[in-house]
Amino acid sequence: MQAESENVRVAVLRLGVVLGRGGGALATMKPVFAMGLGGRLGNGRQHMPWIHVHDVVEAIHHIAHCRSIEGPVNLVANEQHTNASFVATLGEAMRRPTLLPVPAFALRLLFGEGAQVVLTGQRVTPAVLQKTGFEYRFPTLAGALAEVFQTQSISIQRLPNRELNHLPSDFGYFQKRRPTYLLTCETTLGKPIEEVFPFFAEPGNLSVLTPPDMSFRIVQAPSEVGQGTLIEYVIRLGLLPMRWTTRIEKWDEGSLFVDSQVRGPYQTWWHEHYLRSARDGAATVMEDRVYYTPPLGLLGRLVHRFMISSELRRIFGYRGSMVQLRFGVDAPFEQAAE
Repeated sequence: MQAESENVRVAVLRLGVVLGRGGGALATMKPVFAMGLGGRLGNGRQHMPWIHVHDVVEAIHHIAHCRSIEGPVNLVANEQHTNASFVATLGEAMRRPTLLPVPAFALRLLFGEGAQVVLTGQRVTPAVLQKTGFEYRFPTLAGALAEVFQTQSISIQRLPNRELNHLPSDFGYFQKRRPTYLLTCETTLGKPIEEVFPFFAEPGNLSVLTPPDMSFRIVQAPSEVGQGTLIEYVIRLGLLPMRWTTRIEKWDEGSLFVDSQVRGPYQTWWHEHYLRSARDGAATVMEDRVYYTPPLGLLGRLVHRFMISSELRRIFGYRGSMVQLRFGVDAPFEQAAE
């Protein structure tokens, strides 16, 4: 606040629990709840202010452009939740039970005085945001968690033999690498294709679309992407760092680009990105089609069933969320889902 003067406007952001993919509070909570071991903390009556990461970004943009906003601003959703109701909603979103409460004395034994942070809540309202007309994309906790965990738009199916005859034939890639599975997903973005497509022409933006725990790092790439471009990068799969080299097989400005794995963990990886206009050109629908085969033959198919398929859903779910964060959507999540 010492920066405040006649010429300098200062807004102080007070964040609630931020919900999103790839980090934040849910990164810590998710593994416990996934095992069915989640539950309320203490008596569960403490208030738990929250907000979706998309709304954090939009709120910061709103505050930067609304000259009347000064001083403290609560970046929280309007919908109130106690720890007990938050935990119950999270369990419903993850389809896991929440029957194992953590007693207050156990938290004090583990964290000492730090236990007060999670045992003493605050009832916080976003009065400034409401007064200045801010509109939430995720006004409800159920809607926010649905976006974080939803993978309904991501489909993975085993390719029947008859489908193999319809693979792209203008490249020799599939002559030696026959795919086993097909992943498809679709994402609607709130900007026209002319604004969306150039984003993918910058190799550095690949890191924006990759979950942080994969430690994505480009090793070698040109400044712009086009047909024939090779991009070499390092990613982490579990505990294993791995080199991956991608080649751009096709680049049709404004409508389609295709990349394939030249070097990497998969026996086959062919990724088609289709973009088409929607809503009279005001929005863009991005469709992904990935033909792939895991390594290690029969063992790879077994691992695919229990691990690889769920990991791909997580990665592409994160990718869709991040590209929507960059370009927006046209409606709150609950309305868009309907």
